Amino acid sequence: MRESGGRRVKRSVNLDVNSVCFCTPEMLERYKKIVILKEYIEQTEQKVQQYNQQQGIDDSVPVNGIHQTNLGVFRAYLELYLKNLPVVNSDLTYMVRQLQPTATGIPLEVYCFSRIQEWVAYEKVQSDIFDHLLAVIPYFNLRIYQYPEIIKTTN
Repeated sequence: MRESGGRRVKRSVNLDVNSVCFCTPEMLERYKKIVILKEYIEQTEQKVQQYNQQQGIDDSVPVNGIHQTNLGVFRAYLELYLKNLPVVNSDLTYMVRQLQPTATGIPLEVYCFSRIQEWVAYEKVQSDIFDHLLAVIPYFNLRIYQYPEIIKTTN
């Protein structure tokens, strides 16, 4: 850990699979207002349109061709967020990935290395990253998976 220049952060949050959707033009315009995402959205949308046109795909129906999803854009946002976060060692591996979906949602894992290695400060770095992640999830029209409440009835 001391020699590598970082302490590993490897933690995930489960997303509600029912909140994943294709991006509408309105969603993409809203996401482009996020400074670190603007270039990504524009470049990706250009590639999507070019591919769909080259393949002669009727993209008025989202299941035809390729389209951006809110989860894909969110993953790109988090990677850019980590890359630009001073406490993350971006010289080491950093990624945001989906794990195998389960009955409790889609695990979205953040994997990176904190420049800060002292235990208490490192725990704060992890918490700060996930505080931010949890706060921005709704902006991307995503929801965290939560177990349904069990309604108790009294007789």
